[in-house]
Amino acid sequence: MALRVTRQYADSLGDGAGKLRATRQYVNTVGPGVGKLRATRQYVNGVGPGVGAIRVSRQFADALGASDGKLRVSRQYLQVLASADTNVINVDTADVVSLSEQTERVYPHYKPIVIEAGAERRFTTGDQFEIPPFLFPIKDGVSGEVLETDGTGKLAWVAKGQEATASRLINGGFDFFQRQTPATLTSRTDDTYGPDRWAVLTQSNSVQVARIAGAAYSAWQCRMKQHQTLAQRMGLLQIVEYNNSKSLRDGIVGFQATLTSSVTQTVRYAVLEWTGTADTVTSDVVNSWTSVLYTPGNFFLGSNLVVTAIGSTVLTAGVATDVRLSGTISALCNNAIVFIWTENVVAKDTTLDVAEVGLYPQAADYEQDWKPRFYGDELALCQRYYEKSYNVDIAPATATRTGAFGSCSRDAWWVENFMVRYATTKRISVSPTLYSPYNGEAGHSGEYNTVQVFNANRALQIIEVGMNGFGIASGAGDFNIYDVQWFQWIADAEL
Repeated sequence: MALRVTRQYADSLGDGAGKLRATRQYVNTVGPGVGKLRATRQYVNGVGPGVGAIRVSRQFADALGASDGKLRVSRQYLQVLASADTNVINVDTADVVSLSEQTERVYPHYKPIVIEAGAERRFTTGDQFEIPPFLFPIKDGVSGEVLETDGTGKLAWVAKGQEATASRLINGGFDFFQRQTPATLTSRTDDTYGPDRWAVLTQSNSVQVARIAGAAYSAWQCRMKQHQTLAQRMGLLQIVEYNNSKSLRDGIVGFQATLTSSVTQTVRYAVLEWTGTADTVTSDVVNSWTSVLYTPGNFFLGSNLVVTAIGSTVLTAGVATDVRLSGTISALCNNAIVFIWTENVVAKDTTLDVAEVGLYPQAADYEQDWKPRFYGDELALCQRYYEKSYNVDIAPATATRTGAFGSCSRDAWWVENFMVRYATTKRISVSPTLYSPYNGEAGHSGEYNTVQVFNANRALQIIEVGMNGFGIASGAGDFNIYDVQWFQWIADAEL
């Protein structure tokens, strides 16, 4: 039997504010004799605020409960509320309590709890514990996956043993532009490197690249600028070395980036696989820029290339937009590739900014927070493929002796032999390119006399080339004895 009361009746029994005051004896009289009040939705609305939630004072709670100010309710009472208002609470016959939409509940003496749509939290009789403010995934994981927290209360499913796996891309935050002065827009022709580890692809003519201030969480980002009068398409690509690609086979990868365009346009992005000879990759993966069939033999090369996943997003002018994509790498992959490009031709002075790019193993179902490596670690990874004697932000061929190496001439032919040691072991053995510190002339040293006055550029012989360094020895017979041969160098071991 349900007791129905009007507001006036509640006021007459209570304090005139619509709140019902009741003793334990009264509750036992209208309830089942165990101190538990049974109420219908109408009753709750009658004495509450009209939304199906009952408001009680501490005294009233103590009268029903254990004198600790906590209200004890039965499952039947919860089910009455659940059936009346699906936005409050749901209770099934297995004692599973869930919320039907993402909402936050603040319970007395407990921290807030956030439960997303479709999530469930199971309780057993007598449980009392503090509930942390976790944000749960909206769906279950798959067999073998575990929950991983990002440290701020956000949980996500990841493969066991793959938690916190770093991106397979290098310089995804665009800290390093060793081939140029980073902040200066510098022209790059089709299929040449701009930022460290990133190749620039163009439809016809060169475009410009530079390092600019970063997006939301990164210090830097890469700006591509179409500076030609004739409109064209442009893109940015990175090839992952075989040693870092093979372990991706038969697994899911997640690609993500933050993109900003100066005009509203569609940008495409893809995860590709090179199945030809490992680390001997045709980096210009585009077969036909005008094709709208994004498959091998059409837009992409027709051989040794697999399109793992492809996506597109319409970027609103000036609005930084996060994009992501996932796919399963095949068993034939030798080199994973990521590629970002403009779907249509873009006019002169159009810019595309690329930031926070990552390729993460086992990351299909959720977005990774941008967590760059330490600056020195990222630089060492870049130097495996490209290293120079110049300071990191000084362009090669700059006229400077800062960072240069020098060796004294013993006679007209020979200098004091010595080895240049690389800071990082290179991907392959590669012969360096020398530059004169006097005027940046390639292939030469700059000879300076004993009072440091420049004489002339000289030729040096490079010897003992290896993955860890190289040596210098003789010249062309034109050295001045006791003068010093100064030189800068770069070592390029890119894919």
